[in-house]
Amino acid sequence: MKNILILCCSGGKGGTGNSANELALILCKSYKVHVVAENDFILESFHKIENANLIVHSAEKGRKLAIIIRNTFYLKKIIKTWDIDLIITNTNKDALYSALLNLLFVKVPRLIYVRDFQWIYRNFIWRFNPKSAILVPSEALLERENYIPNTNITVIQNVTVVPDFFKVEQNISGTFPAIPIVLHVANIAKLKGTIYLIQSFAIAKQKISNIRLCIVGQFVDKEYEKECLNLAKKLGIDSSIDYVNYTNNMKEQYEKCSMVVSSSISEFGGPETFGRTIIEGWSFAKPVISFACGGPKYIIESGVDGFLVPEKDIEAMAEKIVLLAQNRELAGKMGLAGLKTVKDKYSAEAVEEQLKKIIGTK
Repeated sequence: MKNILILCCSGGKGGTGNSANELALILCKSYKVHVVAENDFILESFHKIENANLIVHSAEKGRKLAIIIRNTFYLKKIIKTWDIDLIITNTNKDALYSALLNLLFVKVPRLIYVRDFQWIYRNFIWRFNPKSAILVPSEALLERENYIPNTNITVIQNVTVVPDFFKVEQNISGTFPAIPIVLHVANIAKLKGTIYLIQSFAIAKQKISNIRLCIVGQFVDKEYEKECLNLAKKLGIDSSIDYVNYTNNMKEQYEKCSMVVSSSISEFGGPETFGRTIIEGWSFAKPVISFACGGPKYIIESGVDGFLVPEKDIEAMAEKIVLLAQNRELAGKMGLAGLKTVKDKYSAEAVEEQLKKIIGTK
């Protein structure tokens, strides 16, 4: 049985940790999987997985050079002790470790996931990972010239847990709340376009007085936090917005919402390269709305399983929010179409076959 090492040294909560978690669940079926993480939230999510083929290792937290060096030698020890056959990286920091391990003459094959446009070490990484296979979650990462080497790239979708399609279909009428709830799962940050979402919601609320907005995430910028809160107060909608912290169990939030909205934009390190909250929303048969940029424009079939609207067009986004809030039949139809898309393209079974083909060549 192959020993696979997954690196997930992300500093925050959200998509990267979830993607690595689902990746480990898939690979544990056929391989011995070792995971190295440093974030407590991510470590906790891995510790909850009950599988004899999964071994979790905790790395030292931080970005200081001394910590990076110590963690690199720690990884080398794990690789040697457990006779690792393949390394899979998930973040910019993970890929940096991969490059540093090459400098220490660790020649284990790599699969390098590139999941965002914020790789500040990429020139160093590509120089010292010349033979690594590169995986991307959508074609969005191929749009930016010279961001990644134009060789040995494979598009492989993220994965999400898919509930029983027929049970959801039978109960679709009971999955939408009496009071419409718009769900936005993302940190409150400029990249996530929270300002535009608040403005769109304010327009929608003029037509649907009892509609609510639920934002699940954290404030990551004090100035932007103040800007968002002040805007909501100025528009008179602050009492209609609920702010909820991230949780390892998002089931309740997805189940009780009417739709999932992504308002990420192409600036401040964007756009999104995938859109995990979109497929998570679909897995609960909820329709989605997103600005047409980055990964979402490759995922959503507008008018079928959700809506794409022009980037930063708050009027267009508000129009679609109102349409879905007022038309349960349409919302249900789109949600079920999204659920089918998840089952066909983003289920563990669908992605597992792709991964096995790639790993089999390493």
